[in-house]
Amino acid sequence: MHYAELKPIQKAWITYDSPGHPSIQIDQVPQPHGWWHLYLFPGYRGAVNYDYGDFRACEEVFQGIAPDQATPIVRRLMTFYLSSQFVCFFNPYYVFLFVNTAFWLAGTLAGFGFARRLTDVPTATVFALFIATGCGFIFFVNQPASYLSGYATEMVVIYLFERLIVVDGNRGNTWLFALLYGLGMLVTDLMPLLMFFPIYAIARLSPLRRTLLSLALACCCYAGTLAFLAYVARVPNVAGNFDILATPFAELKNCTPDKLYILCLEFLNRFAMDMFHGFLILPLLPAILGLAFLRERRRIPSIVALLLPAVCTVGLLEFSGARFRDWPLAALPRLAYIAYPAVYLLAAIGLVEGSRTIFRNWPRLARLAPYLFLIAIFVLNNLDVFGVPATYYHFYFGLNSSGFMPFREPHP
Repeated sequence: MHYAELKPIQKAWITYDSPGHPSIQIDQVPQPHGWWHLYLFPGYRGAVNYDYGDFRACEEVFQGIAPDQATPIVRRLMTFYLSSQFVCFFNPYYVFLFVNTAFWLAGTLAGFGFARRLTDVPTATVFALFIATGCGFIFFVNQPASYLSGYATEMVVIYLFERLIVVDGNRGNTWLFALLYGLGMLVTDLMPLLMFFPIYAIARLSPLRRTLLSLALACCCYAGTLAFLAYVARVPNVAGNFDILATPFAELKNCTPDKLYILCLEFLNRFAMDMFHGFLILPLLPAILGLAFLRERRRIPSIVALLLPAVCTVGLLEFSGARFRDWPLAALPRLAYIAYPAVYLLAAIGLVEGSRTIFRNWPRLARLAPYLFLIAIFVLNNLDVFGVPATYYHFYFGLNSSGFMPFREPHP
């Protein structure tokens, strides 16, 4: 992703030759416009997000060197433990291209395995292809950050819960899932899944006691690791931006019924806009029809529960008034993209079952229609390649209801 001016600015300076005669040299320098970016290769190539320094500081923890800057995301160390083994030998651009692709593949395979237990093979295949062409994964695949690995880990952990707790639940699997979920929380902030797992377990008729025990053990594993980093390894700023959770909800102080009503409306508006910008609209259309075409109605609570992490995340950020550079965090669609398991699964159901119903007299067309729709989504998700960067600009930063852009308008 490159967000630089098509017409670079000119930088001029005066140099002197050996006899002392001055001469003017002019160099073309790309001018940043509406985007954070820096370059990992000479010649203004290998553009990545400007917050790479925060993620680089996480790698330095495992390299035994003092970080160049304090980072608020030191609690997401697992991805950078892997990358730190290779960045001394290869450019981080290539390292993360490989690491992110591996996570992406794992998330796609886990998505197929999870959907296969709730639906049939064609629906699970379409769901996996939604993940394989997902805009959030495409956007972050070349970024030296933990965004893509976090998205993929969410799907992997959900699949592991289905496999180890719901289907093959026993004491050993309870401990195993707790360990893996605890490690997953070191990849990205997966605490919103704590709201999902109990409801999903009830919907799937799984013993709630086993679920709660595994979640408690996972939290102990996660908290113990953070405590080790903070008090034994002496890693600075382990708590990072956890102050969002610890700070009282500023917007709810002295809240009147009228103000609470307005806050609820703002939350619903924000969540809807996050969904549209986060999924680039098109996948939401069959997702709306997914519940109507679902043949096994008893699966509805299980699938709807997948929306809870995104709803809770956006709700927490909205009602707490959390902000990033004076921009509300709830307005960042990339944070709401964790709803992709629900959106893509409902979209897959809507496409497969809807095609079977609509084209019941043309079975070949019924089988082909979902894949034609996926091709359209793939093209939409790659519009930036054709010089339309606005889709991913809004995916990353969002857009408020008045059309205000937080960091100026992007240019191709």
